[in-house]
Amino acid sequence: MHHGITIECEKSIFKETRIGLFSSKKFIPVPKKMHPDLRIAIAQFSLWVANGSVGHPILENVDYSEVLQEPSAMERLYFIFTNCLELDEEGAPTNARHAEERAAQWLRQYCERDHVIDPPLSDEEYNGHMY
Repeated sequence: MHHGITIECEKSIFKETRIGLFSSKKFIPVPKKMHPDLRIAIAQFSLWVANGSVGHPILENVDYSEVLQEPSAMERLYFIFTNCLELDEEGAPTNARHAEERAAQWLRQYCERDHVIDPPLSDEEYNGHMY
């Protein structure tokens, strides 16, 4: 016989926080649609990539227009941006500017091979949940 709580996984995610030997558990509803602020952050990032102003001033005087024609480079740029994004409990981004800057730092290194990203991108920022 099973005793406990039945969880509908499609509607909730389980979050457990551990402090020492103690843990707290709570269920957080998973939004069915993307938070409007997340849509805005992705749309702004896309606009700034397209118009040459992403990560200003990190890419100032760097012509990355050819990268816009390289699908794998664009894919990596968006992976880094989204891997760096942090969301609050409602799904709204809390650090869109930071995520944009990290993506811009990678883009600058892609265009200028001698550029050093400081601090270097972590594996989670670079690869994250890629495929």
